[in-house]
Amino acid sequence: MTVKAVLFDLDGTLIDSTEAIVDCFYHTFDVIRAPRPLREQIVSTISLTLENQFATLTDHDPAECARIYREKYFRIGPAMTTLLEGAASILERCHVEGVRTGFVTSKLRAASELLLENLAVLHYFEARIGPEDVVHPKPHPEPLLKALDHLNLEPGVAVYLGDTPLDVQAARAAGIRCAALTTGYASQEQLQAENPHMICANLAQAADWLAEIGAWTR
Repeated sequence: MTVKAVLFDLDGTLIDSTEAIVDCFYHTFDVIRAPRPLREQIVSTISLTLENQFATLTDHDPAECARIYREKYFRIGPAMTTLLEGAASILERCHVEGVRTGFVTSKLRAASELLLENLAVLHYFEARIGPEDVVHPKPHPEPLLKALDHLNLEPGVAVYLGDTPLDVQAARAAGIRCAALTTGYASQEQLQAENPHMICANLAQAADWLAEIGAWTR
């Protein structure tokens, strides 16, 4: 079936804001006067919503932690975030080929738009879904289905590119084909265990896969 839309996760799939995330977590734990978690503990939670990350890492009020975190993240995030290799190319290819695009992320939509605007790629995204737009975040299918509803498309003509087991689980639940990238926060073994349609080492391989399934010709 023809691919009419490609939906993207952000962190670990299209962008790298790891250092900003870790720095803001450290800042938050310093403010609440709690021991900083290990960097590895923080990174392992990045696929969750921010409140759920804090609920995993501390007994302190997750909402208060998220407020402290976001106050700093909105200030430092744009300057500390970069596009992953091939991100601009795959977005431009989608645009040229008439394939519609959107992002579906656990990062606050407003923060995502700020980062993507700074990276000069926000204009590519017709559908923009963050955790504030849904009742049930990933791995529930609601975020992906809401993006498709915005595009007025059925799951069978869309694909999702993500980098964590939660992304694959959400895509499967939504009935959307999924490619999992090893550029982010999960190992190839962890991704393979979720049986995505494809595992890609980078966005160039993801673009090749999109050609193979009919998004565009090579």
